[in-house]
Amino acid sequence: MEKRLIDANRLKAELRKSAEYHAERRLGYFSAIDHIDEQPTVDAVEAVRCEECLYSRERYGHLECIHGVSYRNTWNKPDFFCSYGERKECAD
Repeated sequence: MEKRLIDANRLKAELRKSAEYHAERRLGYFSAIDHIDEQPTVDAVEAVRCEECLYSRERYGHLECIHGVSYRNTWNKPDFFCSYGERKECAD
């Protein structure tokens, strides 16, 4: 079975809203919330998208990956990510 990461807190909030709207199915929604709470959690790392990455820069209207791992630079979409991504420091 394929494993997927979900935002459990957001899902539970949506289920609570649905339980308020569908009173006749309320028990089922709360049963689902209990089932979510019983599931194990993982230590996941948030992906760094190319638009937020230290190794990307804008060039000719596109994001260019300049981490130097590949033989040539690659052009990426802003929401793309790779395993080399590091978040840029915020200038506060």
